[in-house]
Amino acid sequence: MALARDIFAQLRSLRLKANLTQEQVAGALGLKGKNRRSFICQLERGDIANPSLKLILDYLRACRATPEDLKNIFAKYLSEPLPVPEKKGRGPRPKEKDLQVERMRQAAAMVGLIQKLEMAIHNELNRLKVAPFSSVRRNAVRFCRGLLRILVQEEEGQGTSLEKRVERLKKRQREKGVPEELLEHLQGVVAQVFIGLKKAGELDRLPTIEEAERVLARPARKRVVSDEWLCRYEMQQERLKELKEFERRSAPIIAGALRFLSQQGVSDSDLANYRGFINSFLNLARLYPSDSEERRKRVEYNLKTCARPKHNLALLRHLARFIFEKWDGEKHFAG
Repeated sequence: MALARDIFAQLRSLRLKANLTQEQVAGALGLKGKNRRSFICQLERGDIANPSLKLILDYLRACRATPEDLKNIFAKYLSEPLPVPEKKGRGPRPKEKDLQVERMRQAAAMVGLIQKLEMAIHNELNRLKVAPFSSVRRNAVRFCRGLLRILVQEEEGQGTSLEKRVERLKKRQREKGVPEELLEHLQGVVAQVFIGLKKAGELDRLPTIEEAERVLARPARKRVVSDEWLCRYEMQQERLKELKEFERRSAPIIAGALRFLSQQGVSDSDLANYRGFINSFLNLARLYPSDSEERRKRVEYNLKTCARPKHNLALLRHLARFIFEKWDGEKHFAG
């Protein structure tokens, strides 16, 4: 490179010998623009990478160089051997341990992305009223997870033929009974979630080593709060709500049933023997419509299997009618 700079310095000497300015040489070469003078300056300093032979010859012609000038310029350069190109090192190869740590962090990051997707898909499937725990719902969620992985890989430049991969994924779920229109709709939902994650910078975020270890230490099926888990939780909350409502409605009826038994001559010490029947009759009132044959059959079955010699069967039948009348006096509570 130093030798090349010597040659370009001789070009400048030829220009000065011809009493030409850099602006005049630039005009002779047909250069235009406010940076044409700086271009000639860079050429004379040897800062132009790989200038063409035509450019150099045009410069020499503009400076009215002679064949003898060309000989002096190129003789030394042509006598030198070609430079040996330096081999560019690849740098130190990453250690296997470092690669494992990176893969671990990437796996934990994907768990976080799937978790955010799972919440969005759960809400959307609820809105569409897709039956919980059904095969259609399970396969629809698998489709969404697989689609997110494909989009992330495509974003990282790891995916090939996005359309074909998505179509293969949809084909597998269609064969499992997921309707085409549901797949198309969920594909749009996943795309929206993916765009949101991308705008929020979630695709580029890697958890710390400690966070990744904590995530991956859990069993695979417990790393994500899945749609199925959310459905089960919501069902439990609904049942708990129903139970509290049942207890609220039952409390005054239980108090009335105890007073009814006391009025029929049952002593305080014997009331405990009838508490089980009170709860049983309340459950029958909750589960079966009024005046239904099934309710009557269940009452008789309970009396047959649970009554003891100390119990008054006629009184128990009166107790059942009392509880049913009190319960049916309000709007039927669907359990």
